[in-house]
Amino acid sequence: MRKIYAVTGNEGKRLSIQTALADLNLDIQMVNPEEHGIIEPQHNDVAVVALSKAKQAWDILKKPLIVEDGGYHLCGLNDFPGAYSKPIWDMLGVEGFVKLMQGVENRKCFFKGTLCYVDANGESHLFEESNYGIFSSEVGQPHPKQWGEAWQVFIPD
Repeated sequence: MRKIYAVTGNEGKRLSIQTALADLNLDIQMVNPEEHGIIEPQHNDVAVVALSKAKQAWDILKKPLIVEDGGYHLCGLNDFPGAYSKPIWDMLGVEGFVKLMQGVENRKCFFKGTLCYVDANGESHLFEESNYGIFSSEVGQPHPKQWGEAWQVFIPD
């Protein structure tokens, strides 16, 4: 069984990674980036953020690893908050976003995620995915595999 390190401190991401890779016969070891001094850069491109965290993790572990980063984009607010989702959601919370979106006609939104896999040779490989939907006017129930509060106001297409 091959070992791979998933660099995340987010329980929802951890569950999602384990589910997504369940059939690959991998020994997935979780690594909390904060415990290793891995810094998340503030950048408007989630791929740049994922690559930076992956490089930092590789410099420490020197083992195959994956890092995922994502952003929540509100089309009616010019794709805000995008790659800055975590600090903005931490500041405003889900209720703050519901208030912010009051009166906004274009409620289209999407999650953009980037997974960076670093192989045994230290080479990075990027995989991107977007999930489109509508921003709800009401807060839904938390889901165990959600990465953050944004999932509570996301209605998938």
